[in-house]
Amino acid sequence: MAKKNMVTVGEFYDWKDNSSVFQDIYAWAETEFNLASPGAAPEVVYSLRVTPDAYRIL
Repeated sequence: MAKKNMVTVGEFYDWKDNSSVFQDIYAWAETEFNLASPGAAPEVVYSLRVTPDAYRIL
């Protein structure tokens, strides 16, 4: 997965606190991990980590 358009947590909260254009914003990060049961082959699971307001905004 390509990592592009990344901002720091501090930058995100600066944007969120100082925005006069948007009512609210959220951030996300793509991630992947291996999931396996004992004795089974691991499977790659792709997911998103989102800030708490993401679901309310969507």
